[in-house]
Amino acid sequence: MASSIKPRTWWSTLRSRLGAAADGAAPAAARRRLPAVRLHAVGLPVRELQSLRPVLERLCERLALRFELLEQGGEIVLLDVDYAGRTPTHIVHALKEDRPVVLVSAIDQDAAPLAERIERRHDELLRQLMNIPLVCKRSVRWSAAGWLPQVTGRRPQPDAPISSLASAFDSEFDSTLDAEELRAETPNAAQNAFVRRVVDGLRGTNMQLLAASYGPGAGMRLDFDGGVAQIDALALQALRVRRELPALETSLRLTVDAQALDLDRVAWDIGLACGRFALLGAPPDDWHAPLIGVALERIERHTRQPRHLELGRRLATASATPSELRRHVRISVRDLRCFVQACLFLDLVRWAPPAR
Repeated sequence: MASSIKPRTWWSTLRSRLGAAADGAAPAAARRRLPAVRLHAVGLPVRELQSLRPVLERLCERLALRFELLEQGGEIVLLDVDYAGRTPTHIVHALKEDRPVVLVSAIDQDAAPLAERIERRHDELLRQLMNIPLVCKRSVRWSAAGWLPQVTGRRPQPDAPISSLASAFDSEFDSTLDAEELRAETPNAAQNAFVRRVVDGLRGTNMQLLAASYGPGAGMRLDFDGGVAQIDALALQALRVRRELPALETSLRLTVDAQALDLDRVAWDIGLACGRFALLGAPPDDWHAPLIGVALERIERHTRQPRHLELGRRLATASATPSELRRHVRISVRDLRCFVQACLFLDLVRWAPPAR
C-alpha cells in the first residue's frame, strides 16, 4: 500500500519538535513576542538537525531571540562544516547568497560525554551568532556598549557603573569591557612549532612538506611549493569550527577521504585560529600601530563576511590602527584580531614603517 506521508513531512515534524522544545523553555506567549531570526540549514543531515534541539533551546534563552529553522530562504545560513569542505567553493557561495554564515560541526565524532559535546556546540554557535550584526540588532540584550552580561557571562568591574558603559571609551582601549581580550595568549611548544613552520613555508624560507595532526584520522599535509593542502574532515572541523591548532608529525597517513584544498584557504583558517596569539611582526603598542592593506579583491578571495569586507575597504583606502578599525566596524576585539592575523599570515596587510 502506498505511503500517505508527504515528502517533506520529516522537515515539518522536525520544525514542530524544535519549536515545541523551545516553547517549553519559556511561556508560549512570551516567546512569541521575542524577535525572530530565520535560519537556513545547508548540508545538515536530519540526525544533526535533531541534535541541534537542545542547543537552540539554550541559544533562544541566552540571546532573547526566537530562532526559526527553515528548509530554504532564511537570513542566516547554518552550514555544515564537512559539507562545506567537500563541496566546490562556487556552489557553497551560491548557496550562501551573501548571507552571514554560522558553521556547524558534527556533535558525535569524539568520545566526550554528550553533555560536554552539547556545551561545546552551544559555545561554538553562540560565539558566531554574537558577531552577526543582524543578531545584535534584534536582540534586546545588545546595547551601545555591546552584549549585556546575560550573554557574555562577564560582569562590569565594581568601579565601572553600568550606566557609564555606553560611553566607556578611552585612549588605551575601545571599551573597558574589551581590555582583557587585548592580552595575547602564549602558545605552547607544539603550537609555537607548528605556527613557525607555517609562517616559514608561506614566506618561502622553508618550502618542505609540512605534516601535522590533531590525532588519529585528523591530519593535514601542506605543500607550500605546490600551493595545495590535503586535510582530513576531522582536522578541517577542528581548525575551522573549534579554531584549534595541530601538532607537527614526523610521519602521517591521511584518510582515504582527505580533501585537496587551496593552501591559501587553509592558511587563512590557520591565521584565524592564531588570532588569540600575538600578531605577526607586531610593533610595540600594536593596538595603536597603523596597518596598510591591499586591494579589496585579494581579501574577497578568502572571506565574504560583511564586516571583514568593510575592514578591507577601510585598509585599502588608508592606513588604520586596530583601535581605529574597531571603532570603524562594530566587531569584537577577538574577531578583529583573528581577521588581522589571517591577513598578516597571507601578507594581505602589513605594519606601516615607523615614522622618521
